[in-house]
Amino acid sequence: MQHDVFLSEIMRGFSERGVAYQILRDYEGLPDSFSNDVDIYVSQAGYFSAISVINDVCSRNRLRVLRRRERYGYTGILVDVAAPNGGFLTLDVNTRIHWKGFDAIDHDVMSGAVQEFRGMRVSPLGVEAAIVVLKELLMSKKVKSRNNAKERMRHCVVNDRELFIGSLARILGQREAEHLADMVIKREWDVIESNAENYRRLVIRNSLSTKPIQSVWGAAVWLYKAVQDKWFANHGCVVAIVGPDGAGKTTLMNGLDGAFNDAGLFAGVDRYEANVGVLPRLSALLGRGGRAKQQEQFSADNYQGQHSGMKQPPNSLSRSIVYLMWYSVDYALGYFLFQRKRAQGRLIIFARYYYDYYFQRANSNLPGWLIRMAEWVVPAPDLVFYVERDAEDIYRLKPELELAEIYRQQKIICQLAASRRNFVSIAGDDGVGQSLDLMVRNIKKCMSRHVS
Repeated sequence: MQHDVFLSEIMRGFSERGVAYQILRDYEGLPDSFSNDVDIYVSQAGYFSAISVINDVCSRNRLRVLRRRERYGYTGILVDVAAPNGGFLTLDVNTRIHWKGFDAIDHDVMSGAVQEFRGMRVSPLGVEAAIVVLKELLMSKKVKSRNNAKERMRHCVVNDRELFIGSLARILGQREAEHLADMVIKREWDVIESNAENYRRLVIRNSLSTKPIQSVWGAAVWLYKAVQDKWFANHGCVVAIVGPDGAGKTTLMNGLDGAFNDAGLFAGVDRYEANVGVLPRLSALLGRGGRAKQQEQFSADNYQGQHSGMKQPPNSLSRSIVYLMWYSVDYALGYFLFQRKRAQGRLIIFARYYYDYYFQRANSNLPGWLIRMAEWVVPAPDLVFYVERDAEDIYRLKPELELAEIYRQQKIICQLAASRRNFVSIAGDDGVGQSLDLMVRNIKKCMSRHVS
């Protein structure tokens, strides 16, 4: 669905439901041209109606809500609609105009200051400039210079100076608001940015003096939601890829990295070859002896010849148990790392995972019950992609393992997939492009489930 059609349906739905809304800024190019996000203000009374409209439009057009971020007076909704500048479209729904829980612009000011622009309700210029002060100057002590943001702010103040001052008078004081307006008009950006800390103190002091109980409560709720969003939210995804050596796991990991690195769905992509890395590699602690060097020599990414993966016998039972216990603890401790990165909205990709202990030849002496027991402490990925390819095709392209060994590993992986809901079979024989498309669709579906 085109972003302009989607936004038009949203605005039409707001009007039909009687939702009092206004687009806060960057609305001149709407609905055709804008940055990746659209800032919308609605009253607290109209919030649930606004969310209902967005959900209805997404459901009617079979669009997924990929992420929903809840903060004080704010809900960010990432929708599976391509934005003009690439990535996905985000609707930022605001019910309060505040700085860290201290309400800055009253609802009466917001509701009384609405203009019509191309059939949409938008904020007047003075309010738009005041919001830049709150969302940029107070937050980062800077006014963004990209897209002529500073000149846009000056244009707003020059043409709507009184409303700009009126919007900020309660939290900055009349005199300080007037002084700020004059500096914006004179383009004294360095002075304005150097005064940002003083503006913060004024907001806190004036808010506590005029609305003490509401200000303390708002700051407490803001802090609670900020901590919850930063440490406990689930905005990311953990993905593992499993399959015999030569199935194409590294190729698919590279493809996922490229597909999501700049797409806007995730804040970034983190890649892991096998273990998490919270604990040091056991081979480094024990000294890289002959066995470790030989295993490195015959790694999947450094193919050394036919049946090179079969030249070493499986690890002894005692050695396998030591490795299993050590890296089980590493995965268990990785839970906290995963949670932090999920809250940051990152995609975590493993080219191998704990499940390798079930089928890798080096660990074939391990009893299955022990692997299953240790798995209880290992955090399960959101998705595990099993690269399902014809064994003879794998052997022909990369005969690191004997054909019988490839069949054996595939049989065990199929048994794992049948007993675990997070496994998804990928037909590797269909080509890298189709495999990646299926993986991307499943990751989007997973993100949508997080929201619901």
